[in-house]
Amino acid sequence: MILIDRCKKYRAGFLLFVFLLTLFFYPVFYPAYPQTSKNKLTNQQKRLQNIQAEILELRKKKQQLKNRKDSSLDQLAQIDKESDLLRDLIRQLKIQENRLRKNIFQTNSKLIKLLDEYDKQKQIFAERLVHFYKHRNLGDIEILLASRSLNQALVWLKYSKRIADADRRRLKNLLETKHEIEKTNQNLRVSLEQKGKFLAEKGKEEKNLKKRRREKKLIVEKYRNDLKFIDQKLQQRERDAAAIRRFIRESEKSRTSSPIDLAKPTRFPQLKGKMAWPTRGKIIRKFGNVKHPKTKRLYFNPGIDIKAVMGQAVKATCYGVVTAITWQRSFGNIVIVNHYGGYYTVFTHLSAIEVIMGEEVTDGTIIGRVGDSGSLSGPMLHFEIWQKTTPVNPQKWLSRKPK
Repeated sequence: MILIDRCKKYRAGFLLFVFLLTLFFYPVFYPAYPQTSKNKLTNQQKRLQNIQAEILELRKKKQQLKNRKDSSLDQLAQIDKESDLLRDLIRQLKIQENRLRKNIFQTNSKLIKLLDEYDKQKQIFAERLVHFYKHRNLGDIEILLASRSLNQALVWLKYSKRIADADRRRLKNLLETKHEIEKTNQNLRVSLEQKGKFLAEKGKEEKNLKKRRREKKLIVEKYRNDLKFIDQKLQQRERDAAAIRRFIRESEKSRTSSPIDLAKPTRFPQLKGKMAWPTRGKIIRKFGNVKHPKTKRLYFNPGIDIKAVMGQAVKATCYGVVTAITWQRSFGNIVIVNHYGGYYTVFTHLSAIEVIMGEEVTDGTIIGRVGDSGSLSGPMLHFEIWQKTTPVNPQKWLSRKPK
């Protein structure tokens, strides 16, 4: 009686197992673009929202500037600022899109492995079903007769039940995992489609940007020989240069009052005459007093201006830490690096910034990209070296030829 009861329980378990197998063999829809776990993009999304808000604020001023007289400098500044913001926005969107695509690829690989295991398990279960089908008429007496002892029959039934239970658990886990991946894939596919639409929208903004840049070119061409306009631009440059000078003086004052900062070592002096160029290009304005070719007015250039290709990498020249990231009308995007020991480098006219405040950099770290915001001479890098509170000639520090 005990054996018969156990056989009945086993048969009931077997019927449940067959039902689960029916579910298991139900057609599986292979998703085209599976995805992995959810990305944490909160910070980047906030960054995008902030950039968009700045762009909207700039566009509100557009009509006001058009209605004003003598607003050419303001219009140029607005175009430059919006250009830099749009480039940054598009760059951030591309980073997000690439991250999503990478996750899709990784999850696709994971799903392929899972489905391979899925197929193997189906084969195993199919073989077991065939075995059970062939022996479906084997009754309780036959089981007893086929066994060498009652104990062997009980052990066989107990072992078979454990196998069935284990298979049911594995089947459940496989189905749950497959459903979870399909769900994640669907969610992230929707996200990718949204980002694609967003990028398409930004593509329209890029066209807008090209239009604005053409407007800038027209303004520059119009006022190229206007001595008043040029003089105003030079005055703006001097004010912005003074702001950089004040920042470095404050940084140096803070450094000299801190025993910890004073103790920090630097190898900056060892690079004099052999320092790697921050970018490839030709020097179009040297360090020191410069006479403007049209106004004949003298102004002091605290660095050198390197004519370069738009978007070309701008690199750090020595180990240090990013201490300032800002934007000015005359210099566009600006990054200042503190190299300790009283040495600083300044990079301006950047079309993109690829470092963050407080980030440690070393020789060759990409600071940003060559741009033309604030420049009337096209894409260029304005590069400065400061020794304590005094700007020094970068040409005396750089190697003879850019590498």
